[in-house]
Amino acid sequence: MKTIYVQKQAVEVSEAIYKAYWQASERERYQNRLAADRTWTMSDLQAAGVPLDALDAFAVTSSEGAFFADQSRSRLMTALATLPPDQEEHLWRLVLGETTERGLAAELGLSPATVHKRKKRALTTLRSLLEGEEEDL
Repeated sequence: MKTIYVQKQAVEVSEAIYKAYWQASERERYQNRLAADRTWTMSDLQAAGVPLDALDAFAVTSSEGAFFADQSRSRLMTALATLPPDQEEHLWRLVLGETTERGLAAELGLSPATVHKRKKRALTTLRSLLEGEEEDL
């Protein structure tokens, strides 16, 4: 028998339960480290390869530059609108820092790995849509 502590109380458990508890604890610590290290911002999206020309809009002072920034923002919004509504909402919440992958996973009752895969899939879709539009120009 092994001992684990649950809410500051010692509990005797079998070897199998101890091992599962230890693995879950390690996984939780790992996810906490990832969450602390990784909050997606617009810069992170750009670094991930999503062409977000709209980020330049904040530095634009000319009317011509503002026009192109509006066009880029419009392209991004159009591409986002093609995602399923839940995927779009989740991506925005992650990008704007409203929540972490781990927090979103807890809300949805999913594993953090599932949320991460869904986010990557959405970003890949956005990237291909935006790159496809650039080729059409």
